[in-house]
Amino acid sequence: MFRISAISKVKVAGVVAAGALTLGAAGAYAATNANNTTPVNGATTNVTFNGLSLTALPGAPALPTTQFKNQGECVSWFAQHKQFALTTNGGLTTSNGSTRLAKSYHGKLMAQIGAVCKTAASNATTSASSATETETADATETETADATDKTDAADKADTADKAEKADKQNGQAHSAGHGNSDVETND
Repeated sequence: MFRISAISKVKVAGVVAAGALTLGAAGAYAATNANNTTPVNGATTNVTFNGLSLTALPGAPALPTTQFKNQGECVSWFAQHKQFALTTNGGLTTSNGSTRLAKSYHGKLMAQIGAVCKTAASNATTSASSATETETADATETETADATDKTDAADKADTADKAEKADKQNGQAHSAGHGNSDVETND
């Protein structure tokens, strides 16, 4: 190998620093001049879903009136219907009569919607279980053991024994195919 002197190390560090400054300046320029928002064309409507204030963008469907079965179904619905944004800190800005939407609006919504959907799903489960508890049984059912239960158990045991014997024989036959002729098979 070759040796790197202290002077060479300083020169390399200077070049790296100059490159970082150049790239840093380019990154800062790109960040300030980037087009991170899109215009919203049409009227928006403020709606509330389980206490979360949302803005329905133009073309947004109505929020479902039925309760979601579980958290996943709720999150999936909002993932598919991207016409909703958080009203506060959701990337929606209005200035000079023009409304703009941050390109990250859907990610911001999805970051918060999971917890809201969890609450919605637990509320649906709670109301469903309380409805079930109020129902009364019409008739009582009793189970009776029949004779087929005993024969089913015997059949299962017999089948398991046959399967074990077949596995043993197949293993021996397989090893015999590999030149192990001293293996005996039990018939």
